[in-house]
Amino acid sequence: MGGKHKSIIPGVTILQFVENIPEGCNAPNILRKPLPLTKPEGKETLKTENFSFSFSYLTWRKNQIKKLTISDAGYYKCTASNEYGEAFCTVNLIVAQGILDCSIPHSSEATEKKEEFSEEYVWEILMEADKKDYEKICHKYGITNYRYMLKQLNQMKKEREEKQAEVNHVSVRVETKKDGSCTFGFEMDLKNPASKIFLYKNGEMISYDTEEMMRHYLKQVGKKYTFCIKDLQPDDVGMYRVDVEDATVFSTAIEESAIPVGFTYQLSDVKCEESEDAVFECASSVPLVANWTFGSQSLADGDKYQIEVSPDSLMHSLTVKDISPADSGLYTISAGELSSSARLILEGDNLSGKSSKHGQRRGLHGSDLDGLNKLKSSQDGTNNSARHFKTGLSNVSVRKGQDTELCCVLASEMSDGCWYKNGKKVSLNIYPSDKSEMVKDGTKHTLKLHNVQEEDSGIYRFESDGRKTEASLLIEEPPELDQDVLNQLRKKPITVKAGHTATVKVPFSGKPPVKATWSKDGDELLDDRRISISNDGKFTRLSISNCSRKDRGKLSVKLRNESGTTETFVADLLVTDKPLSPQGPVEVVESSEHCIAIKWKPVRDDGGVPLSHYTVERQQVGRNTWNKVGDVDKDTTTISTDKVEPQKKYMFRIWAVNPEGVSESLVSDAVAAGIKGKSLRVLTPPKIVTSSSKAIKLSWAAPRSSGGLRLTGYFIEKRKKGSNIWNTINEEPIPDLQWIVTDVVAGQEYEFRVIAVNSSGRGEPSGESESVFAREPMDPPGIVKDLRVTYSDYSSISLAWTPPLRQNNDFAEGYLVEVKSFGSTTWTRCNTAAVNMTSYTVKGLKEMGKYSLRVTAVNSGGMGTPLELDRYVFAMPPAVCPKFVLNKSINKFMVIEEGNSIRTQFSFEGSPPPEVTWLKDGLPLSKEATIINTTENSQLFIPASQRSDSGIYSIFLKNFFGQESFDFEIRVTAIPKPPGPLTLDENVPNTVTVSWESSWDEHLDDHLYYVVKKRDSSRTAWHTVGNNIFNNRFTIINIIPERKYYFRVLAKNDMAFSDPSDTKEPWSISKKRDPFTLKLPTYKEVNKNRVPVFSVKLKTHIVPSGCDVNMSCAVEGYPLPQVTWYKNNIALENNRNYWSTNVCGVCSLCIFGASPNDSGLYTAIAENSLGRAMCSTTLTITAIEPVPRVC
Repeated sequence: MGGKHKSIIPGVTILQFVENIPEGCNAPNILRKPLPLTKPEGKETLKTENFSFSFSYLTWRKNQIKKLTISDAGYYKCTASNEYGEAFCTVNLIVAQGILDCSIPHSSEATEKKEEFSEEYVWEILMEADKKDYEKICHKYGITNYRYMLKQLNQMKKEREEKQAEVNHVSVRVETKKDGSCTFGFEMDLKNPASKIFLYKNGEMISYDTEEMMRHYLKQVGKKYTFCIKDLQPDDVGMYRVDVEDATVFSTAIEESAIPVGFTYQLSDVKCEESEDAVFECASSVPLVANWTFGSQSLADGDKYQIEVSPDSLMHSLTVKDISPADSGLYTISAGELSSSARLILEGDNLSGKSSKHGQRRGLHGSDLDGLNKLKSSQDGTNNSARHFKTGLSNVSVRKGQDTELCCVLASEMSDGCWYKNGKKVSLNIYPSDKSEMVKDGTKHTLKLHNVQEEDSGIYRFESDGRKTEASLLIEEPPELDQDVLNQLRKKPITVKAGHTATVKVPFSGKPPVKATWSKDGDELLDDRRISISNDGKFTRLSISNCSRKDRGKLSVKLRNESGTTETFVADLLVTDKPLSPQGPVEVVESSEHCIAIKWKPVRDDGGVPLSHYTVERQQVGRNTWNKVGDVDKDTTTISTDKVEPQKKYMFRIWAVNPEGVSESLVSDAVAAGIKGKSLRVLTPPKIVTSSSKAIKLSWAAPRSSGGLRLTGYFIEKRKKGSNIWNTINEEPIPDLQWIVTDVVAGQEYEFRVIAVNSSGRGEPSGESESVFAREPMDPPGIVKDLRVTYSDYSSISLAWTPPLRQNNDFAEGYLVEVKSFGSTTWTRCNTAAVNMTSYTVKGLKEMGKYSLRVTAVNSGGMGTPLELDRYVFAMPPAVCPKFVLNKSINKFMVIEEGNSIRTQFSFEGSPPPEVTWLKDGLPLSKEATIINTTENSQLFIPASQRSDSGIYSIFLKNFFGQESFDFEIRVTAIPKPPGPLTLDENVPNTVTVSWESSWDEHLDDHLYYVVKKRDSSRTAWHTVGNNIFNNRFTIINIIPERKYYFRVLAKNDMAFSDPSDTKEPWSISKKRDPFTLKLPTYKEVNKNRVPVFSVKLKTHIVPSGCDVNMSCAVEGYPLPQVTWYKNNIALENNRNYWSTNVCGVCSLCIFGASPNDSGLYTAIAENSLGRAMCSTTLTITAIEPVPRVC
């Protein structure tokens, strides 16, 4: 049997139930003991973490606690057990009155803090804070019972000091460095050097390394320990705690102020031409409030400059519109001590295309799409680059030492450009001629790199005419083991003696950090008291101390880094030891008056070294001395001795010997000289003749030999089914070959065996008989009832039935299930042994196969009559029409903030599983949308939503038995920007008309409207006077004269209100009235004379050849102007191919069946006595390519 011993975890005890545990199994162990807790009434109870055991069951040895009370305080025992052992530990629970006392009202700020921070988090802060800060912390987190807090805090500190008895720490140093890292330095003296050190963040364990490859790593120099966190990010803000085993050494917090502030993406110089727009962009590591300057001039958002900030205040952009030579210079963004600058460089005029670009931009700026183009420009600063580049650079990953290339395609062959790496121009100083090659092939520009190394990684940029495209080059260097060392290790096994230390060291190369894991025979090896795995970045080492035979096997190592994974066999580990004892029992081969021959089984484990021989000794029963019989070869497992006396009994012991030592001995039973017990063994087990509730009749066969002595009879032994204890039934030998056993209990199941006896004693027992119940003979059971199919799918059919009616002694002990396929006459049994349940699943069926099934009840009396299903059954699921399973979380209208992900999931049912189709506004989804389908649900996922993702989404389900659909609307929007400045006018007495400029988001969101509020200057509350306003003007009535008012306008959409736009000065209406006077109007004769003006100008036309062309324009003027048409400055008055009309100033020119010769510049000139006006357009007639005739 096993024993009781302590775990490597302090405070945990392991009780092992068995001595030998099967390979692959183990007794349970608790890796993290629960910490003593102090809980207020009503809080949750204890918990443990990280259990390691096989098929364990975790129980708390005390009733479950739903709401803690004072009576629940005390020690609790936690137990984890399985069939091989049990692990348990105790923990103390202190129940106290709640600290957050409600007797004093809390402020709203304190209430929010209580909801945001857990109570354990507050206790950690108090444990590490100075006494002078207690009051400020209590006020911050809403703690009002100050006296009770001090009492509990002192008690917790005392408990921590008791836990830290094994750790003597001297001082703690917390430092945040300018390079973006943070260190926790402390000195401590560990009484147990094998104690494990744990790092926690906000109560969750963080993995760390002892090398500087990971973000979290631990450095140790003597008694000095330093925890380091590299590259601090906003996610690293929180409470950190260092534990040694279950004792807390210290804890500290990293505040947001410790996160280094800087620009992750600096401003870049911009080159552009006159009248174009220039965009400067940068990104910061934390949200900033930044200012833009041009030289010494501060810039503000307006007509000339457009300043935009992303919703998270990390992205900043400045757009300089309609550039002129005066705009060239240095632009700077600054936030406190941080700043980033870039220059705006104005290039020479592009004579070939400047005029058309300028005209198109002016035309676009004058349209209603002006705001949309500005938004697109701010969201994607590469719009101009997209027109300049046909294909931009793409990110490239390449193995170290290989060749690679980066290429892009420009829109024009006339353009040229330069390559940059990490902001520096690529030249021969950076890359020699044999290292890189820059190739231009028409519009394609290629940078070829040969034999790339780690220093070649970075951001590569290609600039051309002020436009640029960027991509990253990532050098992949997966870990590789030293093949020469591996070949040397694989030549022969690594041999080590038991109790010694085995060490394997393998060099490797690869991009750090590289993580190494070792395995033995496919099972991963973990660090413990014997196994140590180290990795210093250049080699990995496995060390196993105090080796035993169980440590032998095939060792393999797995290396992993961000570039890939390598796993390979390293070597065979052989542990040598003294052999195990020979296997028993010792058999007597021969026993005569002058000779005894014995036989044993070979050793199960030779210790990893071939055996040299076996040593055998004998001892006469009754004496103390052992005499050596002799040594036999390792392949021989028999020996005989003639140095015996008749009728004397002897004992033998055998040792196995190898070069490592001598095994434990195998000792035989006493053997009498002249007796050959093997000849008395009954060859066949006894048979059951009859059975009843009172007696069981047995019979058996006599042995073939009586051992040369007279056979005196037989002894009968019995045992209960499942027991290991045999009881002899008869006191005297039975001379016959049959016997009636009457010492039985009705209903009990028994097994029997027989032992032959001669004058020298008992022989070996026979094999056990078949098990038999002590009960009256049974009749076969009846027929089962209510046979039915409960479930079916494509490979199985489940049956259920009711047991047959019981009459007298014919109850069913089990059931047999049989199956027959359609067209077959043979029944096949599904279960080899009868099942005692009234249900069964027939598996392994053919999909859509047609089967008949039947069930038969059986017992000891035989088989009953089978019951067959009344019809054939198909191997397929039940037919179910598609149907949505909707819950309360599914809404038909969802509002998503722009930039956030869209994730919606619909559950459904249907058999066979339906086909799922998604549509948006009746069309297939965009490439950015990802659909994840299973047999029970379908999920729509869009990682970064845009306003274009708004629409009506439809999901369709369809299978052979029907279809179903569901529609819902998703609106992607953002918090609207505030309206422009307000203008107040008194158009009607005692009213005020409020006018404002449109919000920047009005043209992007058709659900946006405005809300108007007013406030009396003598009051602080705002009152809504206008809601759901879709224009930019609202008139407020009932304005009291001589009273001052403030007005406010807010933009509102489906998501939220914008920031308000307020009047800066109060508004009031004076009571003074001008004297009433009547002024008769003076009428003057209207002068109708007007110079001709084209109110509607001609538009450009591009028409296929053979089509009719109709060009129209509208002209105003008095007297009515005379309109004349010209083509390429030639009048068209007498040309019959053209027909012109002038109806009330609407002038049209028609060309029937236009041909390419009609292309040209068309001009309409309107003249009257006061002047003339001219309007021109271009007509382009495109030729239609002839369709090839198919012969």
